Amino acid sequence: MRRENGFTLIELLVVIAILSLLVSLLLPSLSKAKELAKEVQCAVLLRNFGTANHLFAQDHEERFLPVRTDRDWPKNPTNDNINWYRNDDFRALLHATRISWDARYRWDPKFLCPMSGRGPSLIQPDGTVSPEKYYGYNITGVGAQDEFNERMNAGVRITDVYAMGEKLMFADGLYDRLDRRASCNYKDEFSGSNGIYTGTASTYIAAYRHRGGLNIVYFDGHAGWRSREETDTSYRDVTGLWNFIK
Repeated sequence: MRRENGFTLIELLVVIAILSLLVSLLLPSLSKAKELAKEVQCAVLLRNFGTANHLFAQDHEERFLPVRTDRDWPKNPTNDNINWYRNDDFRALLHATRISWDARYRWDPKFLCPMSGRGPSLIQPDGTVSPEKYYGYNITGVGAQDEFNERMNAGVRITDVYAMGEKLMFADGLYDRLDRRASCNYKDEFSGSNGIYTGTASTYIAAYRHRGGLNIVYFDGHAGWRSREETDTSYRDVTGLWNFIK
């Protein structure tokens, strides 16, 4: 008997089984590739931060972006505290200008880490988010507890930073400022309602959200990934990475 054109049921089932096996093998690789792409995107964004900070210093008497300019600082032209992410000159260098007065604290998420677990629940109706939930500025040794500290309010002088290619400037974080002493406090940022971090207090904490490590931009402007073992003070002495003041 001559067989009609087409597949038998058994042949179709075999093909489906093979396709299912191939998909199961490829999906983890695709997922890892997607995460790696986001990690690279984050590193590029941080590198832009480093470039913008050097351009900022050229226009501000060779001082890097201030961590936070207090409202009572004599040279503050406003009657408000200006955290680094609210500095209009720095934002302009990144083309991350504010869309309205109400959004003066917030940025378009496209300028920030796509791997942050805190982001989705914090997006405002206008589509903006606060950068402090994504990146932190290293303040180790700057004098964060003294609100009238010159380095804090006016910015660290370029000449005060040594070994720029080895020193952390900005990195993934849960707060707008980072400190070496809090580098060991990260747990996760996905626990709790709406994905908001509910572990220990998030002040000054670095966020190890990329393959268990950090994306970093250094004071010389280059960016890269470092493992938690290389950046967390509970693993080893990481003073050489975090302490940058001469």
